Amino acid sequence: MARGARSLRGALGTYAAVAAAAVVVLAVVLWIGGPQPARARVRLPADGPWDGAVLDGGLGQLSVRPGEPLSVPPGHYRVTLLGPEGRARQLELDLPAGETVLPR
Repeated sequence: MARGARSLRGALGTYAAVAAAAVVVLAVVLWIGGPQPARARVRLPADGPWDGAVLDGGLGQLSVRPGEPLSVPPGHYRVTLLGPEGRARQLELDLPAGETVLPR
């Protein structure tokens, strides 16, 4: 066998081993979950006028109760504040990472 053919075959084996190792590392990272972005914590004051709130991020609705913080991914949300006697107020908020206290 010619000398160039032997080195090409060895190089392809090295590339195949590196590709297989990269696939294994990627599979492990995806299985573990990888790094998670910082979460947004939403809180409704316990002594506020609202009985609850509903957050709608487009994928589903989440309920917030007064005094109980809720962790959600940062992003754009439609918020409906629910008050006594059927009173409601709608807001659109961009929730950053960190804590956000819903308005009174």
